[in-house]
Parts: sequence; structure tokens; C-alpha cells
Amino acid sequence: MYDEQKETDKFVRLVGGTKKADRLQDIWRNSCPHSTSDVFKPITREEDFRRQAKEEGFTDKQIEAFLKLR
Repeated sequence: MYDEQKETDKFVRLVGGTKKADRLQDIWRNSCPHSTSDVFKPITREEDFRRQAKEEGFTDKQIEAFLKLR
């Protein structure tokens, strides 16, 4: 049986606390699909989120854990 609170608690521990978990949520909220200058290659919201999260030092494992909770 899936326990949402247990999974959320596990995620918060993985990222290093509630401030970092909240920061990932802020990054997600501010991510949006857009085009790049490379012949207007479209960037999805998830790709934009991943890029910003990586720039702030989050690991692939932390990013994947956040996306699983979405």
C-alpha cells in the first residue's frame, strides 16, 4: 500500500530538509516550456525544471524523487 506521507518524508530526508524540498517546489512552479535560440528547439517544463535544479546543485536522484511525487 502506498503511503504518501511516508514517501514525502523520505523525499525530504533525501534532499536535506524542508527548505531544500520547498526550493525544488519553487523551481517547479517557476519552470515553464519555452523555445531556445537553437532554431527554436522547444524545452519542456520538466527539462527547464531539471536544468534549474541542477544549476542549484540538486542531484539527479533528488530531482527524480521530486518528479515521482508530482
